[in-house]
Amino acid sequence: MVSLVNFSQFVNQSNLAKVVVADDDQSAVELLREAFERSSFSCELDAVFSGQQLLDYLRKDHAKDNERPSLILLDLNMPGKDGRQTLSEIKADPSLRDIPIIVMTSSELEEDIEKSYQSGVNAYLKKPSVFADLVKMTSAIKEFWFGCATLPHHPLT
Repeated sequence: MVSLVNFSQFVNQSNLAKVVVADDDQSAVELLREAFERSSFSCELDAVFSGQQLLDYLRKDHAKDNERPSLILLDLNMPGKDGRQTLSEIKADPSLRDIPIIVMTSSELEEDIEKSYQSGVNAYLKKPSVFADLVKMTSAIKEFWFGCATLPHHPLT
């Protein structure tokens, strides 16, 4: 039997949710950081700039101190190991697959959407082109993932 807990319990010791953004565009990361602040989403926001950096972050940097992220926001279109490959690797790793991942990308290609869901993404969002819409989106992410969602307490096998 899998025990369920409210997602708000997936926070770090400072009682802040830890959100990791993986996007090669530093200006997009800064806009997202500002949108989180404007939407009153108090969280610890970390950024990595490639798929490989995200995997390193998850496997090495935070495995030892047990501070896994509460949520990953993943861009698909990054040089090197892109978001598609990174998503597949995370979802194939039993120690990481239960971390919720939202693809947040500019791609509206049906193939990208379908493959992302087939690979286990929890949600697929198109990056808004207007900052006010980005603020609304971060508010919706906060409300759903940290207010409404209930997820398994332990990694799924």
